Amino acid sequence: MNYAGQCDVVLLTYGEKGNPGWSESETAHARREEFRNIMKRLEVHKYIEFKIPDSKIDEEIQRLKKIPFFRYDYIFLPNRYDIHPDHNCIYRFVKQRTDRQKVKPVIFEYEMWGMFRKPSHYIDITGRIDEKKELMRSYKSQEIYINYCDRIVALNYFR
Repeated sequence: MNYAGQCDVVLLTYGEKGNPGWSESETAHARREEFRNIMKRLEVHKYIEFKIPDSKIDEEIQRLKKIPFFRYDYIFLPNRYDIHPDHNCIYRFVKQRTDRQKVKPVIFEYEMWGMFRKPSHYIDITGRIDEKKELMRSYKSQEIYINYCDRIVALNYFR
């Protein structure tokens, strides 16, 4: 949040299959707008939306080769043990690509739906937790069926 204006953000999919009871187009529209509003609010200057269909990243992975990973000092990814096929696939792809580079970025793996078995980094967000909760709750389409924000905050407190 401190350095959002210095970040490039890549959104691979809108997660259109993630809301039971909503059509895929309704979900994609809601999540796209939520994402764009957060980018504007955080003053992220550069973000890319790949619009890959939900759960199809493995089939579209070649499109991601145009991302210039060598330009980055830090990359944040879903953790390698995440059970969602898109999350797991993107971790493996980025790790393979960056392992081939001379200068390797630091990869930070983050938790989403469950505990990460073996964290390699900790970032103390105590002073920003209220802002994080407010931002997470801005993704209203993801809070309908599961209180995602409270789950993530509980994981953060556990750490």
